[in-house]
Amino acid sequence: MTDLRKLPDRLLGAIIALLVLMGSFTFTPATLPGFDFCWFHRLTGLPCAGCGLTRSICCISHLDFARAWSFNPFGYLVYATAIYLLLRPLTSKYFPNLEKAFANTKMRWAFPIGVVVCFFLFGLWRIIRILASR
Repeated sequence: MTDLRKLPDRLLGAIIALLVLMGSFTFTPATLPGFDFCWFHRLTGLPCAGCGLTRSICCISHLDFARAWSFNPFGYLVYATAIYLLLRPLTSKYFPNLEKAFANTKMRWAFPIGVVVCFFLFGLWRIIRILASR
């Protein structure tokens, strides 16, 4: 068995992304196991910001874009990230200057921080919307 600690980060990320994308093509929201993965939802009955991501990703793989958005709009970002991680070993090999240019950018942390803030605000908005309708 291969020791995962010896795999380069890029290759490990590509393998995980490949597994995620393969699973998303294999399942539809209707055929996903009925287990609730979200501990926050199990404890409170309220959705977190990540609730619906798995179903959203599966819908994107099956070209059901409207349902993907309704499950969780951040599914598109996760899907794009999975494709990026899958292609990263190739891009770093064939376009090494592209990765170096991005690594040297002063604002390289602005996008991830912005995504985390938006993700948190989305989860908060979901909870407030549900509590207000009760």
